[in-house]
Amino acid sequence: REDILKLITRHLHLHPLIPNENNEYFSTNEIWVISVKEMYDFVLNMILGMYMWTNWYQKDHWIL
Repeated sequence: REDILKLITRHLHLHPLIPNENNEYFSTNEIWVISVKEMYDFVLNMILGMYMWTNWYQKDHWIL
């Protein structure tokens, strides 16, 4: 939960007139692309983690 809140907070602070921590400015479209990519990657990692737990790492599936 904390990770998603940090990501959303980061996205809320992006603005075309305010530089980022590296003193770079981004257009509204660049901000949108960055935000969507970061959220997509975050959600994809969560889905992959849930899949791996459900299908591979639960004790019932751990047959050696």
